[in-house]
Amino acid sequence: MGSIGHPHIAEIRNKVFQAVQLIETDFRKEQLSDELTLEELPNWDSMTAINFNISLEEAFGWEPGTAVFKGSNRIGDVVSFATDKRVNG
Repeated sequence: MGSIGHPHIAEIRNKVFQAVQLIETDFRKEQLSDELTLEELPNWDSMTAINFNISLEEAFGWEPGTAVFKGSNRIGDVVSFATDKRVNG
């Protein structure tokens, strides 16, 4: 099942949005698009990449090192990864 039809997609998207807001405090939910790349976030750099990945690990209860997203990844990639982790462990 793709992320679009996943029963917990709203919860997953909300957690991803919260992780984005930790590094972009002025970011509004309506700006969150599956096509938005992480490097398009105004404050994206190597330090915010680390903080974003750690925030996702904490939000989803993943083991450290599970989330390794780069600037070229899209929000849709993050949501799909989180959905797959939820479904497949």
